[in-house]
Amino acid sequence: WQNYKIASTCRNKIVKQVDYEGVSNKSKKVMSEIENSNSVAIHVRRGDYVTNKAVTDILPPLRVDYYQKAINEICKRVKKPKFFVFSNDKEWASSAFNKLIEHKLIDWNTGDDSYQDLLLMSKCKHNIIANSTFSWWGAFLNTNKRKFVLYPKNWYKKELNFKLKELIVPDWIGIN
Repeated sequence: WQNYKIASTCRNKIVKQVDYEGVSNKSKKVMSEIENSNSVAIHVRRGDYVTNKAVTDILPPLRVDYYQKAINEICKRVKKPKFFVFSNDKEWASSAFNKLIEHKLIDWNTGDDSYQDLLLMSKCKHNIIANSTFSWWGAFLNTNKRKFVLYPKNWYKKELNFKLKELIVPDWIGIN
């Protein structure tokens, strides 16, 4: 699901087939804000990353310091960034990001509506992604030709990070 070489062969077809008709009015309003600003999607994956040991043994939850470093890097590269935070743990995200930056928390797309978060993330000009397939696809489908995508260099537990060579698009920026 995350091999950029394979996914690149059909990326343009996928982008053309994305349908925004079913998007809620609330998400459409945010999409307008995203399209009319130097928008930066920040995706925070928690859920099973903190509750399921089998998952945590492979994919560690990202800490606030990763996001702080990524935000600092974006601020060096992007004028007047506007941050949009997407998470399946709105309490943790609110607590963490209220201390770091001014942001808009997107927390209403749940269950069958979760795809709207992926669409909104793909519309942002730039992406700070989590070690998550959902996050990866949000950034991969971003059509901004001048985008910056920041990813955690420690995607997996350290001994599995060799897999990143097939996962990470070469112009994406790794953050320790």
